[in-house]
Amino acid sequence: MQLSTLSWLPRILMSHLYCYTYQEWLCSCRSDVEYGQFLSNVIIPTPMCLPKEICSRPVVYAVKALSAGLCAEVQRTQEYIKALEGLETAKQWEGLAVDWPRVLSRAVAVAIWAEDYRVEDDFIGNLPVSIIRTSTEEGLSPLITFDPIAEDLRKRFVFEGKGEISAVETTEETGINFLMDLEQRKIAASSFDQIPHRDARTTILRTHGVSFLASHTLASGFITGKHIDADGNPTGRFAKSGYAAPEVAAAMKKFVAGCTAHGLPPVEVASRWVAYHPALGDGDSIVLGASKLAQIGDTVANIRKGPLPVPVVALADELWGAVEPIRGLIV
Repeated sequence: MQLSTLSWLPRILMSHLYCYTYQEWLCSCRSDVEYGQFLSNVIIPTPMCLPKEICSRPVVYAVKALSAGLCAEVQRTQEYIKALEGLETAKQWEGLAVDWPRVLSRAVAVAIWAEDYRVEDDFIGNLPVSIIRTSTEEGLSPLITFDPIAEDLRKRFVFEGKGEISAVETTEETGINFLMDLEQRKIAASSFDQIPHRDARTTILRTHGVSFLASHTLASGFITGKHIDADGNPTGRFAKSGYAAPEVAAAMKKFVAGCTAHGLPPVEVASRWVAYHPALGDGDSIVLGASKLAQIGDTVANIRKGPLPVPVVALADELWGAVEPIRGLIV
């Protein structure tokens, strides 16, 4: 998905768009978007003399040109990185989501006029947008059609010569739902979801020099395994507010049982899992919570034991997978 604006885009609108896209799209279906496979990318082009109508011939042509130029640039970058394989210089490109121009993200774009945005509006889903087919649908099956959202369209732009709809005007909410549906149809029709996943958030933050501060290692005491009832539910006052969910309770029971089977306390497993997590680097930090000073020393001693065995890492990863839908937005 490309969120393109044909005028200056205020920072507050950028933030609003990212948050809305994340909450509506990523959190609802945990899609490949999160892993850089169908990246949501805001493009701010240079000022152009275009009509105010976002569903018009000049706007459609401009967005198509922007999309084609971006895809060509990414293609050149891919070829450059491939040519550097095995060289020392290639290390600076490691982890970058340069596989962006997949079929869906090349095929459709969304244009937004910044002037239509009102800071006082509580719901950005009502923002007028234009969904534009970029005419790059080779390899896409099934092909894009606006029939599912026909009742929610305000305008249609028909490309001359082909007699097909190239762009439609609707709302941001309808646009997001439309693209989510496209993605699910693509996954159902192909092996799109079999591409190895990578966390795009980490990649983007690292690219911009952002460091991480890992905290809540023991999940407000929940991870200790001491403050849970027979069903695995948290009994601690703070843990109740953040982790009282049936799926988390079930995962917690399995986690504690797994730690016991490996002869390791849950506290030690959690501390070592966070300390040696591949997402953390030399410039990152960890907050060690404790109710007593001696507990800090114990935690440091546990961390110094080194990385966890692979089966125990898998056990901790499984627990995080259950908790992430509830606590993952902290990242």
